[in-house]
Amino acid sequence: MPATGESIRVACNAYVSALNAARASAVTEEAFWQDKLSNRAYRRVMEAAHEGNEELRAGFALFEVLGSFASNVWAEGEADAAAGVRLAERVVRLVEQLSATAWLGITALENRFSGFPEYTELDGIAILNLNVATDENSREVLARFERLLIAALRFPPRGSTTAQQSYYDLDEHYFKNKTRGFIPIRPMVVLRLGSASELDAYNFYDWSLRSFLPLLLLCQLAYDLRRPATVRILRTRDPLVNALTIDSDSLVALPDVALGLDTATGASAVWHRPFPLFEELHGVDYKAAVLVDLWREIASPLIRARESAIPPKVMDTIERCVRFVSDCRHRTRDDIALHSVIAIESLLSLFQPSESISERFRTFGAALIAKDGPRRIEAYDHLGRLYSFRSKLVHTAGRDAELEAGDATFAFESFLTCLKEVLGWAVQQVEASQPCDAASFKAFFLERVFSGGT
Repeated sequence: MPATGESIRVACNAYVSALNAARASAVTEEAFWQDKLSNRAYRRVMEAAHEGNEELRAGFALFEVLGSFASNVWAEGEADAAAGVRLAERVVRLVEQLSATAWLGITALENRFSGFPEYTELDGIAILNLNVATDENSREVLARFERLLIAALRFPPRGSTTAQQSYYDLDEHYFKNKTRGFIPIRPMVVLRLGSASELDAYNFYDWSLRSFLPLLLLCQLAYDLRRPATVRILRTRDPLVNALTIDSDSLVALPDVALGLDTATGASAVWHRPFPLFEELHGVDYKAAVLVDLWREIASPLIRARESAIPPKVMDTIERCVRFVSDCRHRTRDDIALHSVIAIESLLSLFQPSESISERFRTFGAALIAKDGPRRIEAYDHLGRLYSFRSKLVHTAGRDAELEAGDATFAFESFLTCLKEVLGWAVQQVEASQPCDAASFKAFFLERVFSGGT
């Protein structure tokens, strides 16, 4: 059976007590975040939340709520009993709401997803694509969208809704103006939200955007680096846009609107999408099977790891690195290399090691990327060149900072490998009920560098 509110409250109270004890005894912030008792208590909260509901996808939200509470304890001092009660009630309510999906958040994607089938289910999200013909009647498009909502997303059919502001009350004016013609004409991404009020659902939508869209951007980046297109076509239906006058790397912002739908009542809402999305006017369609495989390779392990009890400080570093590299979705190769190198540096120095970070970057990075001696030496040299590029950009305003062919791809792929390895280490530590702290991370470092352990 699903987790009970009482078991979550007990776990939250123990978490608050452990944080207060850590705050009282810790001399440094680093010591506070590595406190074994508070991290163990954090794990118990996550376990209580998932008790009887292994499919619950609340890890990102819980990580933000619990991690933010811990940050406040360190910054402001020990939490009083009232603050602990408020935290417990918030977590209980959050788990109850996210245990059932009622609201959906739908927003438009780039035209490059036009090669996807009508419905694609991924771990955590879904992609819809009606593949609308240029001469297709708008009423027929809306009718097809309606049928897809009912068949794939369990939206209530006409005549069965109970909401005053029903989706079926919307007319063509809404779709042509409120969503600026992008929903449902464009490919769309669907985020499953909680069973709550519209206001709470929108808050969950904000969480979901920050949770899943950086992963999608990371997969798109991997797609383009691994399958560089030699021919690109103009991807717009605007008759006023002349393909001969548009630069190949021109960007346009997708309208920051989303359609909120309540599958329990049939209610609808217009939401602002706080996460900016852009598309290149020139490009080629993604091959759906390839992008789905990339999602399984890159995104799914992190999505699953969020539901474990990786300590907040470690998880925060991992999430920040993902967002930092995904920001390069429409940037230059130099930006991709720089962001990847900085993210690798962050992953390999989770607990601020005292030894030289540049040497650790090369040695530890090579040990994670390559499995044998000759390849490790090659990776060591390549990482050293990339770190030199990063240092010149940071310390000399880019003087003499140059990349060789393939450096950006190597840096990005190295980041993905380090992300996978560090995430795997953290999950393994949690599953074995072992700490994720400086000592265990150093042991991981030494094992990889000197024994080549996998």
